[in-house]
Amino acid sequence: MQSLTAEQWAAVDDRILACDILGALIRIRAACECGLNDAKGIHWERYQQLRAERAAEFACSHEDYWRGVYG
Repeated sequence: MQSLTAEQWAAVDDRILACDILGALIRIRAACECGLNDAKGIHWERYQQLRAERAAEFACSHEDYWRGVYG
């Protein structure tokens, strides 16, 4: 699995902040050359980091972000 460059992280972050889970996962999988489960783990860690550091930049609430994903 590869590390992401600053540009790749920026593209992933843009998708996470826009509440586009699928878009973020697609970018992570392409950049890291990993499977879906690994991409989900990377996404979760990055999501938590962004919620802690840049919460005001999210286009939706935590509840709305995950609505329909796990239920």
